[in-house]
Amino acid sequence: MMRAWLLAIISIQVSRSIEIRHLWVPGAMENGTLDSAILECDYLLDERDRSSLEVKWYFRHDPVPIFQWVPPNAPQVLNKFRRFINLHYLVTDDPYTEHRAIHLQPISSELSGRYSCRVSSNYDDKIISKNMIIYAPPKKVEMDFFWPSADLLNLTCRVDRIYPEPIISILLRHQQTEPITTTDLPALSLSNRPKKDEGHNSFDVTHTMDSTRLVSWSDGSYSVVVSTLVDYNRLPRRFQLKAKSALVSIHSRVPRKHLDHLHREVLNKNIRLD
Repeated sequence: MMRAWLLAIISIQVSRSIEIRHLWVPGAMENGTLDSAILECDYLLDERDRSSLEVKWYFRHDPVPIFQWVPPNAPQVLNKFRRFINLHYLVTDDPYTEHRAIHLQPISSELSGRYSCRVSSNYDDKIISKNMIIYAPPKKVEMDFFWPSADLLNLTCRVDRIYPEPIISILLRHQQTEPITTTDLPALSLSNRPKKDEGHNSFDVTHTMDSTRLVSWSDGSYSVVVSTLVDYNRLPRRFQLKAKSALVSIHSRVPRKHLDHLHREVLNKNIRLD
C-alpha cells in the first residue's frame, strides 16, 4: 500500500499540462519605423488548467508583471505601461487564449528589452523569454581634440541621443604602406557600466587611468562622452575614431596632416609665450 502511494505522488509531481509552443517577438527595428508591435505567446492547455489559468508578461528583469490576465476577467496592465498596451486587442476568439498576445503602441526605444511570457495554473507553470531591440541611430557624433601641453593630445568623442548605450573606442590605424591593423591604445576602450534603471533620467561618470567616460540617460536615449589623453608622438599618420553599439556603427576620421598643422600652431604659440 505504501509503495502504491509513493508512486502516485511521483506521478503527480512529474505531470505537465501546459506547453508554450512559441513566443513571437519582433526582431531588431529602428526607432520610428513602426507604429506598433504585437508580441504573442502561443500555448497549449489541458482541460484541468482552464479554471486556474493565469497569463503574465514581464519586462526586462522586473519581477512585477506589466500585463496579467486571469480568464474570464479583463486583463490588467501595470500603470507605467498603460499608455503602451492596447487592452482591447484580441488575437483569437477562444476565451482561454484571446489575450495571449500584447499589442504595443506607440513604439519607442523605451520599450526595448527582454520580454517574458509566463503561463501558469494550479497544475503547471511555464515561462519563456525573448529580446525586442528598438535601436536609435545617434542624432550627432562629434570628435574634438586639443593640446593641454605641447606633447599631450586630448581626444574626445561625443555621441548624442543613441540607443542602445554604445561602447566607444578610439582606434588607431597605421598608414597604408604598413600592414593594416587596428589596435586600441591603453585605457581608450571603456566598456559599459552596470545598467541603471532606464525609466528615469540618470547620469554616470567613469574614470579609467587618463580616460573619462560620461553617460547620461534622458527620454529613452543615451548621450555618451569619452575623453582620453595620449602622447602625440605615438600617433600614426592616420587614426580613426569608432563609436559602436550593438546595432549602430559610426566612423569619423581625422588626417594626421591636419593634426600636424594644428600641432605646429600650438608649438609656435608656446614658443612666443616663452
